[in-house]
Amino acid sequence: GTRWRVRLRGRAAHNARRVSAPLKALTIGADKLSKGERVTIPRNEGILEIEVLSSSLSTLIENLTRAEKDRNRIQYAAERDSLTGLLNRHGLAARLDESMPELKQQQGIVELLYMDLDGFKPVNDTYCHHVGDAVLTILGQRLSGCLRKEDVLVRLGGDEFLALLSHRDNVPDILRTVRRIRETVGSPISTDGLLLHIGISIGHATWHCTEETVEDALKRADSALYMAKKAVKNPQNNSGTLS
Repeated sequence: GTRWRVRLRGRAAHNARRVSAPLKALTIGADKLSKGERVTIPRNEGILEIEVLSSSLSTLIENLTRAEKDRNRIQYAAERDSLTGLLNRHGLAARLDESMPELKQQQGIVELLYMDLDGFKPVNDTYCHHVGDAVLTILGQRLSGCLRKEDVLVRLGGDEFLALLSHRDNVPDILRTVRRIRETVGSPISTDGLLLHIGISIGHATWHCTEETVEDALKRADSALYMAKKAVKNPQNNSGTLS
């Protein structure tokens, strides 16, 4: 009788381990999943209920992962300009919403460069639209190369761009940046067998984020851009506005 009791206890312990080990693994996986970590649920075979639970959790994770990827793709498409890959107006608004608490806490200052291409419309009207698209893509890349890693570049639409230069790590050299942008954009563009020349006008405004809204700062930058465009058309009336 004693031998049988020992065997039964051993079998019971073995069965308990068969159940508890996979349940523990599933519990750990579910806990990591609830914390947002990426996990792989182990496939367990031998006990029907645990097989079903394991399979269900695996399916749930696959669906959640697929939904997350779909959401990321949708968000990227919503916040990016489809032609240049730069941020669009929605993307700019999202970045500002994310950074505003930190900017206000640190009394943040951001330099705004409101930019508009000179001579782009005749190119777009004279040649096929794919030439205009190629020009915008090339100039978007050139503009990105003129900025620091921490700066933000946005295509507002058409041939208008906006650069936001932060003071967070160091103070940007605005005049040097503007000079680099004008030289880089002004370099000849070779596309579709053509050699094109495009210029750029730039309006600058400094945004003190605790003293005014970004909309008000953008209006000032837009006004400065308007003056810069006038200066390009009438150089003799240029009063020193960035252009």
